[in-house]
Amino acid sequence: MRSTSTQRGVAAIEFALVLVFLIPLAFGITELGRAFYQYNTLVKATRNGARALAAGQTVNIDRMTVYGNPEGSGAPLVDGLSLSMVDIPPEQTVAYEGGTMKVVTVSIHGFKFVSLVPGVIGDIEFGPISTSMRRG
Repeated sequence: MRSTSTQRGVAAIEFALVLVFLIPLAFGITELGRAFYQYNTLVKATRNGARALAAGQTVNIDRMTVYGNPEGSGAPLVDGLSLSMVDIPPEQTVAYEGGTMKVVTVSIHGFKFVSLVPGVIGDIEFGPISTSMRRG
């Protein structure tokens, strides 16, 4: 059995060695959480834009998607989101067994998640995020 004088400081050294791995892991988890949160916010933004378009609003849908209001005032819903990333294709007519319906789509493309801690995880470019809804 070792005496306590030879064990002194060993726990601090072990803690320091483990901390080297735990800190990047903790930052990585929080950054992936931030990425998920931003992706979810972008999905909600396309949904709100498509809902406004489906309800008959035809102007400033891109501003509604980026800023959350048709005036385009305030900060973007997500840092880095711009009007040029919003795509609103013309409405489409889709045939189904009961007839036809008009479908509108709002999508965001080219959004890049920028990590606050670049050494832990790199920047992530999300794929296109789209929402389609039936129009009135």
